[in-house]
Amino acid sequence: MLAFSHPSVGIFESATSKYKRTMRSRLPLLSDCLLSLRLSPSRFSASLLLSLTLWLCPCFPLFAQDEAQVFSDDEGSDTVSRSTPVHPATAYWKVTATMDLAAAPAGTHVQMLLPLSDERQSVLARQTTADGVNYREEADGLNLWGHWTVIGTGGTQRQIVYEYTVQIADTATDVPRVPFPLSEDHPSLRLYLSPSQFIQNDLPVVQEKAQRVIRGVDRADRALWALYSYVVTLPSPTETNEKNDALSVITNARGSRVGKTRALVALLRAVGIPARIVGGMRLGDTARKRTTISWVEAWVGDTWVPMDPAAGYFAWLPNTYLALYRDDLPLLIHTRTVPVAYTFFIRQVPRSATFPVPTERREAGPKRHGLRFESEHVHTIATYVDHPLASIVLLNDGAIPQETIEQIVTEAQETQVNVAVLSADFESSHFREQYLQSLVSNNLTLIREADLLLVHTVDTAGFYALMKQGEFGLRLDELQVVIAGGSLLPVGTVFASVLARLLTPREIVLVGQQMELLALWESGRASVREKIPLHQILTRAGVSATIVSAETFAHQHWWRRAVVSLWTLAVQSHVSLPALNLILVLPLVAFFLVIIRNVIGLETFGTFSPMLLSLAFLTTGLAWGLVVFFILVGLGAGLRVVLQRLRLHLVSRVAILIAVVAVSMVGLTVLGATLGIGALLHVSIFPMVIMANIIENFTNTQLERGTGEAFRLTLNTLLVATCSYIGIEYTGLKPLVLTFPELLFGVIAIELLLGRWRGLRLVEYLRFYRMVSSSGPEPGVETRKVSAG
Repeated sequence: MLAFSHPSVGIFESATSKYKRTMRSRLPLLSDCLLSLRLSPSRFSASLLLSLTLWLCPCFPLFAQDEAQVFSDDEGSDTVSRSTPVHPATAYWKVTATMDLAAAPAGTHVQMLLPLSDERQSVLARQTTADGVNYREEADGLNLWGHWTVIGTGGTQRQIVYEYTVQIADTATDVPRVPFPLSEDHPSLRLYLSPSQFIQNDLPVVQEKAQRVIRGVDRADRALWALYSYVVTLPSPTETNEKNDALSVITNARGSRVGKTRALVALLRAVGIPARIVGGMRLGDTARKRTTISWVEAWVGDTWVPMDPAAGYFAWLPNTYLALYRDDLPLLIHTRTVPVAYTFFIRQVPRSATFPVPTERREAGPKRHGLRFESEHVHTIATYVDHPLASIVLLNDGAIPQETIEQIVTEAQETQVNVAVLSADFESSHFREQYLQSLVSNNLTLIREADLLLVHTVDTAGFYALMKQGEFGLRLDELQVVIAGGSLLPVGTVFASVLARLLTPREIVLVGQQMELLALWESGRASVREKIPLHQILTRAGVSATIVSAETFAHQHWWRRAVVSLWTLAVQSHVSLPALNLILVLPLVAFFLVIIRNVIGLETFGTFSPMLLSLAFLTTGLAWGLVVFFILVGLGAGLRVVLQRLRLHLVSRVAILIAVVAVSMVGLTVLGATLGIGALLHVSIFPMVIMANIIENFTNTQLERGTGEAFRLTLNTLLVATCSYIGIEYTGLKPLVLTFPELLFGVIAIELLLGRWRGLRLVEYLRFYRMVSSSGPEPGVETRKVSAG
């Protein structure tokens, strides 16, 4: 039985996206070959076969020949005009997808598109159940594929169940009134201007029709409305077998729901407006269905504008529209020889059933979240009232006493305030960043609906968790963010400036000192209860608070503004700031090594071994890092003694040690996945070659200089790595070097001075002091003072 939850997704490119881009790149090649042929019939046939081979060959490894693609049936059109609701509502739905496989042998493969959280919907829970089936996920940033592979024998009938709970809000979008034609060129949006098999926006017929519809239009919002109005008026097809590609719909002036969607996307792309298809389901009209719907998203200004020409929705969608995927993709792909019958069971659930509050969403034992784990260190607590005055979300990266949780929940109910507490408590800052990012991603709807976001962070983990959402273009325009952290005020100001430019919240208040979580909650509760700005509440309590805004950014030094702009650009380009921070930390680790080697005089196994070990400790935490180190070194040293008797060459010994270390690392990773030990999932950060060299150096030193000397060098290496870890993790140097990268020039200057050090090292002073102390004047010998000159 396989049953687990998956609220987090990866960042790997899906095979479907690669297939589409590859096919588009081959179309010019095929046409050029056919148009340039002036050959005999036989040579023409051979060249045509060669061209078709070049065109089709990339799709074979991506969609295997034994797999069938299933495009969902069309629900049909419903062109009743809809208006934006005055009071947008939020609905909660539970969808169960059931796939029945008839006589599925081992190796049978099924993949289905699954929903992701975005600006209007949030996936609150996922769970899949299947007997004798392996499950994995594959995502490309836009779409999420669930893959099921049968591993049992016998070819029996099997049933796969995938259930998820979603929260969807009525979402209206203000169409930006920007000049038309659009002048901005976004490289990431060029894909949504290119033609495809069913969206032929490059053909003259489509471009001429689009230009006639928007003739005389000078604003993008009016161009959207003109093209949308034209497609809305198209009647439905008279026959069910009519083609539903964009060209056929525009030529015949009629089309089905999917045909109208493709036609509108083609017309928008033809006039230079990036557009894409969104596929999903309409919930609430029936409890069971097999059909899906499609609508359009157009990029105007800085936002995606939704439109459904078949149902009459322009710039808004109701809370019954569930988005499953983006782009023109098949809903289901399965092994061709195994029939698959799928059904969606849909039911609306109350919010109380979605959030069982005020109790914690925790289970006994670890809870699997894709490749992450929720244990006693990760908490999600929420409580709701019938008529709330406000909504507050607390993001915390430290331990929370039970009495503090109970007090927050009690006071929230007394004050008529909805509150949600998202907390992750780990030794390693890397773990805190990862789990807080996961918590924020899985609760975006809670954060978007909140009036106040309180961030209580030990260092910069809370900043990173919110910055991660900037990679996906999230905007929190109506949210007030209050951040209380242990970082220095200049560091916090730079990080808050980056956050303000990424998420554009209504206001960011930076607390200049570390506050207790309960004190921060009391200030936030008083602010929403008394309707007083929170920075005034903090100032009245004697706590310094700084409002980070555009004026704050403008008053900073030009170099600091440049740093903020660079880090903002890096996040928007999907570059991980924690990864950049880890790179900038490496010179500091080397600096600690210079001090310990040149000034103190400790001897280690080489230069890079302690540096890389310290980086590994920054990822796994010191305790688990030491455990993994001793396990790998112990196994390798024992094997090295055995290999020594075989009299192998050095290269062969190192290669065998690398293989043993690799297998050991895989075993530790599997053990961590089995026992729910998240630190063991990052064992791969330990470089295999470095670990093998440490093992080789240990055994060689043991044979040449004795076991005591080998243990001494091992302990020295661990001591250097531990000191570097402590110096980076607990002194605030990590965010400091990211905020002030010019500090590295000072580090280089000090290293130049230490590199010319010619004096005795501290260890040598201690050794010679013992020699001088033990060799005093001999008894009976008079010591006389000799004067100079």
